[in-house]
Amino acid sequence: MGLSLIAIPVLVEINTNPAHLVRQWARLYEYGIRLMPAGAIGTTLLYGYSIAARLRSNRPWHIYAFAAAATMSIVPFTWLVMLPTNSVLFGLNALPGGAEDLDQVLGLLAKWKFLHILRSLLPLTGAILGLSGTLQEKST
Repeated sequence: MGLSLIAIPVLVEINTNPAHLVRQWARLYEYGIRLMPAGAIGTTLLYGYSIAARLRSNRPWHIYAFAAAATMSIVPFTWLVMLPTNSVLFGLNALPGGAEDLDQVLGLLAKWKFLHILRSLLPLTGAILGLSGTLQEKST
């Protein structure tokens, strides 16, 4: 959520050049794509470990499966919901002279920011489910 709540608003506030703004968004995206999928995969593997341990000991495991599904749902969300906006932004970044319409870029970044917040809620939901499962076990 940091990209949506901190980075994008700062970029929009300090930039009036649409080409520069799109270029900066593309760099943020590149850094995010290097880090975030590994975090989602690692978290999902930990949920998988929890599921396997609970299956072996005949304990409830479904909440961890839901947590894993919520966490990994960022992938189809990105492909199905965010890809059109990402594609337009990357297309503007690839233009020889760069993007020229500041209002268009600001509109696309506002849309991307909203979609990214929604996407960020998916692994947050997974974390809440995982914590809930852990707390339920501790209380029994």
